[in-house]
Amino acid sequence: MCCLDNLDTVVFSDMKMLDALEMLAREMTVADLADRGQRSVGEIVEFALGGNRNVRSSRRPQRPRPIRDEGLAKVDTRTAAGRASYERALLAALADTSDPVGATKLRLSAGGTPSQARATLNRLIEAGRVSYVGKGRWTRYFLP
Repeated sequence: MCCLDNLDTVVFSDMKMLDALEMLAREMTVADLADRGQRSVGEIVEFALGGNRNVRSSRRPQRPRPIRDEGLAKVDTRTAAGRASYERALLAALADTSDPVGATKLRLSAGGTPSQARATLNRLIEAGRVSYVGKGRWTRYFLP
């Protein structure tokens, strides 16, 4: 029986809150509502007419995307000499670690783009100079 009493109290308090909210909204103009919601009048009207249901996300500040290659050493893998140099850099980065390491950490040491690192590591794996465990983003590389 006590649960029903609590339910009645919750429903009653919700109704009181809705009544208070309705009275507040009755006294506001669309301009007041837009000002308090930090929206334009056009956005409020469009939302009320059912045009844009996701008004809030259109004003949410966008987080800048991380620039992963910024500050990393530029690598030229278009020539045989450049590829050999990058292979040496990746092998040196692998030699500096005792545990298997991900491609991102290797790139932080050796430079290059994700595709350059992936292609070079695949060549090294095929040559038997590098081994790996895992798949996809969980792939970890190590020296055999």
